[in-house]
Amino acid sequence: MSKRTRKLERESKPASESKDPVVHKRDLPAEPTPTHDWKRTIIGITGVLVVGVIVFVLYSRSQTPPLLEETFTSGSAQYCATRSKFIQSLGFTGITAFDTRSRYVKGAALREVDANGSILDTHQDPTWDDAGYLGALQNDENGNVYLIPVPFISVLENPPEKANTIWRIDTDTGLMQPFIDLPPAVPITAQSLFGLLDLAYDCDTKMIYASSVLGSTQTQMAGRIYQIDPATRSVKAILEGIDGFGLGIFNDMRGKRLYIGLARSPEIYSVGLSNNGDMGNDLRYEMSITDVSEAYVDDRARSIVFQSQTQMVIKTLKFNYNLVAPSETRQTILVYTYDSNADNWQYTSSQVTSE
Repeated sequence: MSKRTRKLERESKPASESKDPVVHKRDLPAEPTPTHDWKRTIIGITGVLVVGVIVFVLYSRSQTPPLLEETFTSGSAQYCATRSKFIQSLGFTGITAFDTRSRYVKGAALREVDANGSILDTHQDPTWDDAGYLGALQNDENGNVYLIPVPFISVLENPPEKANTIWRIDTDTGLMQPFIDLPPAVPITAQSLFGLLDLAYDCDTKMIYASSVLGSTQTQMAGRIYQIDPATRSVKAILEGIDGFGLGIFNDMRGKRLYIGLARSPEIYSVGLSNNGDMGNDLRYEMSITDVSEAYVDDRARSIVFQSQTQMVIKTLKFNYNLVAPSETRQTILVYTYDSNADNWQYTSSQVTSE
């Protein structure tokens, strides 16, 4: 498929000159009234779901992000992932992938696989389990790998005080070290089990985005979306008061947008990004997983991946704020196609898998 480019534009005001992180608080429309029993026990990585109307208060101490003056490739903005440089020294010549599945490895392991996906060889540096069990990861254009800790097994391996730390495997040395500690919205308590849930890397702006629910419980929402500049290891902006799960970045007909799957409901929203990656004030409803089927009412968008200029793949998982170590993790994969004329997503297909 040939690549097409276009100029992404948005009305704007001059950016704030403050060096402190820009803090936004937002309003989401009230969720539809649930029609099922939210008190039943759900087996996945979670337990009991609690109904709540998500309310955010719109606030910003910054101006709207600057005009989108750059020309970006339409479609996925996460196209630049590059193989780490240290892999060559291992003698791995085939296909390689990092494995963070808690059923198979503590931390991360590098797998060399054949064309059928069969494992040929495995490498695990001694530093790769320093953060306990790991979840989502992102490669940048230099081959650095950013990872987040996830307490799938217990808080003994993944303590809450480390739940908001992003780790990085260096592309040259292959060593994993803490990269940045993200500030929580509220003090951490014994009920603060989960922290970071997903990462997204924007190849156009060289920014990292992270979703965290650290401080949130079944009855309290204290989540944040962070914009991080990896060059300075600093937080540039915070989207406050939103429990986000899966993240993805897409350049659509209206501009560059960060997609956010909600952790408390099956909805997916997006927020505009400027040409330098700043988050805008235009939180927009995109879809609900239940548009496909009411059977997905308990599912959450665990990951949002744009595989081409027109395809979005959402992996869903049942989630709440309790720890349950499952013997089998089942998830649904939903595929959507982008209609550029209507500027929306059309459901294409689905399948159920297990990890």
